[in-house]
Amino acid sequence: MKDISVLIVEDDPAVAGALELRMKRTFSRVFSASDGRKGLETAVAEKPDVILTDLRMPHMEGLDMIAEIRKTLPDVHVIILTASSDRFDRKRAEELGVEGYFTKPLMVNELISKIQELV
Repeated sequence: MKDISVLIVEDDPAVAGALELRMKRTFSRVFSASDGRKGLETAVAEKPDVILTDLRMPHMEGLDMIAEIRKTLPDVHVIILTASSDRFDRKRAEELGVEGYFTKPLMVNELISKIQELV
């Protein structure tokens, strides 16, 4: 599974750092961005296999970022990582083709299994 590339879009530095460290142990290429706008730019430039994103971020919300990414990368796998349990967020995520929705705190082994299942 080392051939998988993952983009982490997370504005909390502690969460992003821990997640990035763990993903680098499992996958060959791991990118990170600290907000939705940077996530969009990185996704378009790097074309990752999987995007892991928070919902609430500065400059561009996660769902808005996903909608923009879908215009260029319609088949990229997207997994949301969030503390939100808002049903409207979940509904919009489904409409955008999100394939996983994990609430924080994360069970990283389950997340890795989901990534491997998707790719």
